[in-house]
Amino acid sequence: MARTLKPLLFALTLLGRACNSRNPETLQRMSFALADKPSVLTRPIKNTLLENVQLPHCKAEWVSAPEAVGPDAPTILYLHGGAFITCGLGSHRRMISHISRAACARVLSVDYRMLPISPIADAIADGLDAYRMLLASGTSANSIVIAGDSAGGFLATMTALSIKEAGLPLPAAQVLLSGLTDCDMRTKLPPMRPFPDAMFPSATLKFINDVFVTKNGTEAVLQCPVHCDLSGLGPFLQQVGSREALRHDAAELARRLNEDGVSNWLQVWDRAPHVFQVGADFNPDARRAITDIGEFVRSVVATATAGSTQAEAG
Repeated sequence: MARTLKPLLFALTLLGRACNSRNPETLQRMSFALADKPSVLTRPIKNTLLENVQLPHCKAEWVSAPEAVGPDAPTILYLHGGAFITCGLGSHRRMISHISRAACARVLSVDYRMLPISPIADAIADGLDAYRMLLASGTSANSIVIAGDSAGGFLATMTALSIKEAGLPLPAAQVLLSGLTDCDMRTKLPPMRPFPDAMFPSATLKFINDVFVTKNGTEAVLQCPVHCDLSGLGPFLQQVGSREALRHDAAELARRLNEDGVSNWLQVWDRAPHVFQVGADFNPDARRAITDIGEFVRSVVATATAGSTQAEAG
């Protein structure tokens, strides 16, 4: 699949460049959210419960596998990937249901606002709104883990930082699957060259960043997780493939987390493509990775909950 997708993405990148050169405003007015429509009927694993949720500015969906029962079940706030411009609830529903089962957790999947119609700041605000909703419903921060893949990994980390800035109780942990953590292409491209991505041409990543994220250079490079003060956040689990473009992002975030005294684990999966966990139905490595995610979520939530109980008793 990756070998088929890479030349297709390269061709679409060339087409996008041509369109952007002739009329830059055309791409800026387009919505790519429709790309998720064909996956709207994507089925989760058997007996998973789905429930629609309305947030202040976007929709969300509860995904709860049969194992995610009981008052002590962890809660995962999930932000999907898709280069900030595409994918949604349907595209990630199957993988999220696998994660729900492995973690024995209910998952709130957020259909956040996307580029180019809405700025990335709105997507982060949607993540924060979802977190506030969880707290308002009585969910303990100690039982919440924020997770995301690719661009959603960026949003997961920035949402956690927004929670910290707002003075709200911090979530128990964060999980990033091939997470984007640095949008500065000047520093990203050189370390990417030794690890050619099996799925995404570097030209595609640069095109998305140049055209949509910085809007053809008219907006500044985003404040990114690797440039933020990460101190005080809960533990991180990162999973990334050994030969993918965002391996450098994962390594840089791990370095910064270590500098800021945040516990973190970085798993580099041999020859795995970008967000390989999506193949849990047929890829043994993907299943093992999701099992690890489940164990991590249960462990950090149990630790955070026990620590809170001891503090209250004291």
